Amino acid sequence: MVLEIIEIILPLLVIFLFITLDSRLCTIDFNNWKLGLINIILSLVFGVIISFIIILIFDYTILQASLLILFGILLPSIVNSFIVEKYAYNKSVVSSLVIFGNIFIITSIFIILYFLFA
Repeated sequence: MVLEIIEIILPLLVIFLFITLDSRLCTIDFNNWKLGLINIILSLVFGVIISFIIILIFDYTILQASLLILFGILLPSIVNSFIVEKYAYNKSVVSSLVIFGNIFIITSIFIILYFLFA
């Protein structure tokens, strides 16, 4: 009974989270593009490093290792929105981080997938 309720409510909460995140994107400030670029580079570098360390520690198949690297490369835009709400940080700065990260992922995800699964 409780699991059925959670299965119904969880997709609605995710949709609500994306709606609030999208409303934050209306306050984007393109003056923070350097910070967005630094965020992209650091997320990629640390995501790949941590993924490779985990792959070396645990015994994964090639598919599992590729998926771990893929999810290590993806940017934490939802986590950024939680941080903004909790610490009341400058919303326009975080919006620019999120939008530049999303633009990068949309433009480069096909290249990343090609090299991971080819």
